[in-house]
Amino acid sequence: FEEDPRSASAIAFLYAMGSTGSNSSTSQPTSELVLQISECFYDLLNEPLVDLAFQAVQTSSMMYDMNVVWASMEQAEESTKHTLFNQVVSDVEGWASNSGEYAYVALAALALAVDDDPQLWSFITKIQNTILGGSDNYLFASEDAMVLCVGMVAAKLSRTADAQVSELIDVIQLSLSDNSRQTCFWGFFGMGLM
Repeated sequence: FEEDPRSASAIAFLYAMGSTGSNSSTSQPTSELVLQISECFYDLLNEPLVDLAFQAVQTSSMMYDMNVVWASMEQAEESTKHTLFNQVVSDVEGWASNSGEYAYVALAALALAVDDDPQLWSFITKIQNTILGGSDNYLFASEDAMVLCVGMVAAKLSRTADAQVSELIDVIQLSLSDNSRQTCFWGFFGMGLM
């Protein structure tokens, strides 16, 4: 990856981060994992991706790595887990200055990865509010990315049959019913996660 920093090699590196064995990424400190992901993340964005299948693989690699980050956080002592989670959320939000809406895709992927610990729901709610408020605050360059993020958060909330899920589905359906858009791939991708 370091010799050939393209989107394809960045995605391959991101998938390799979760490998098993003595060098498993989950045995690394969470802060190191987040730093490695951020370095790859910028290379993911260097090339315009027009192929939807490749974009889906790219998004899946983000989801996979947020699962690896969560697995690393689960290994932390219980007393520090929530502080660590808050730091990761803050770090990922910080990526937005360089990578824009893709940082919010990673944030939604993190929300999707965490377990159903009731003490973490305040973070999930914060992520949900950030994403829903994002379209009003122009955090998203495209409605597709916003709809994908909404779908990921809705998928997380659907695990507990949360009443907010129907509200999020309405947001996605409204986007899908807009006839002026050429593609609705990410809306369907987000719905598929549920």
